[in-house]
Amino acid sequence: MDKRESNILKGTAIIFMLIHHLFNDKKLIKLAEFGSSSEKTAVYHMAIFFKICVPIFVFISAYGLSKQYMKKGILKDSRTIAKDAFRRYRKLLYGLWTIMAVAVVVAHIVNRYLPEEVYARNDANAIKNFVFDMLGLSEFFGTAHYNNTWWYISFAVLLFMILPLINMLHEKVGSLIIPLSLFAAVLLQEFQGTLANYLERYIIGVAAAVTFAREDTIERYKKIISPWYLRLTAFIFFGAAFAFCYYLRSKLILDYYVIDNLTAIVLIMLVCTISGIKVLSPLYAVLYVLGLYSMNMFLGHTFIKSYFFKDFTYSFKKWWLIALILILISFAVSFAVEMLKKGIQIIINKIKKSIKEKGGSDGDDMSEQEMA
Repeated sequence: MDKRESNILKGTAIIFMLIHHLFNDKKLIKLAEFGSSSEKTAVYHMAIFFKICVPIFVFISAYGLSKQYMKKGILKDSRTIAKDAFRRYRKLLYGLWTIMAVAVVVAHIVNRYLPEEVYARNDANAIKNFVFDMLGLSEFFGTAHYNNTWWYISFAVLLFMILPLINMLHEKVGSLIIPLSLFAAVLLQEFQGTLANYLERYIIGVAAAVTFAREDTIERYKKIISPWYLRLTAFIFFGAAFAFCYYLRSKLILDYYVIDNLTAIVLIMLVCTISGIKVLSPLYAVLYVLGLYSMNMFLGHTFIKSYFFKDFTYSFKKWWLIALILILISFAVSFAVEMLKKGIQIIINKIKKSIKEKGGSDGDDMSEQEMA
């Protein structure tokens, strides 16, 4: 899976996420208009099914990180592992803090969902809640989030910690980590109500992603299906498998976390099967761009559709128009935030350069005085 395919999948996942959050509740779906009751039911079930956005993001993250571990030799010693994890953690927090700063400003402008009120809700220690949330550690300590979807930040931090270990375990036992992950998921059920609960849900996808990355599964798969007739056969197979997973999920025939992880993998293989079809290039271009900005869209869309502008979001009535408007606004905000981050980085670089030049100049002046 190359970077282009990864971003196409991220773009797909962020669309799934926004639709899921818009219509996955019967109270929310009443805010939209539908042509018939059957259409309403279909959209509701589709929104529920789109919860697969999370295992898609988890798989892509675990896959990409595992590839980087191998490419850069990060697993060679503990110091290198810790340095890489901290670098990724710092980058994650930078994105979180930027969105948070924008959200706080907007909250005070519209006088709604003020952080000082949210963090103090059900807990007098608002400062503690704020600090843990800004460090991405709220789920570790069971403290309040400013944004309910930010539980994933804590899971990402956990992923930075455990993924090197899972990769090293793969070096020892190979693809056996997949059945071992099933066993681990069962054991993790004893820790309900903690961050382990999320790990239980997605550990199977993480193990599969590590295996796919380290064994070049997708690359070898692409070579096998290079003849057009094999590619067509694979497309039919994974298309049918995706539809079957939808059926299983809607009927709750299997544990939905198992189905969600399986469906995510099926969709990933389906996209990798058809990613070279030129007639779909315009669609892929749109999904690719959305994928580039998917992190900011994830961090910020709930503020738009739930906390600050809920009435505006659902005022467009038609469900597809509501979804489209939220996607466009979330993307626009994400793009603006990314430009803000780049502007801040430019200012920081100029300050660093100025300090460095001043330090060098002072050193030169001192040397001249010593020579005199």
